[in-house]
Amino acid sequence: MATRSTITVKTNRLTVHLYRHWDGYPECTGRHLAWAMNNLESLSAEELVGTLITAKEGQPFGSGRYEFTTRASDHGDTEWHYEITLHHREEPKVEVWHRPIGESYFLAFNAPLHGYRKWMAGRMRTFIARIKQMMAERAA
Repeated sequence: MATRSTITVKTNRLTVHLYRHWDGYPECTGRHLAWAMNNLESLSAEELVGTLITAKEGQPFGSGRYEFTTRASDHGDTEWHYEITLHHREEPKVEVWHRPIGESYFLAFNAPLHGYRKWMAGRMRTFIARIKQMMAERAA
């Protein structure tokens, strides 16, 4: 089953919406966003969106996974929504909204980029620990 997500990138003059049909959870899409924002020389909306849209095989997270959409709200089947606000001379702000199947969206994270990186690092440590535990249980 696919975990769908949307991403909104906003500036004072531009708003871009993206849709991702699978791997929308933070340990994949969220990690990719953190990677993309960390590896850009400057955090312009154009560079960030370009990095996501043009990801190729061999780069982190594969290719063909993001597509432009008119509005994030056009996709009623999403479980995650990421909103990145980029304002000149301010640290980027990241909001992460989660909607478990059959429920309403709730704000799962809301802070500047440096806080988002810490949040993602914590989620990845937990994720890796769960995988190691599952592997150990299967081996036993």
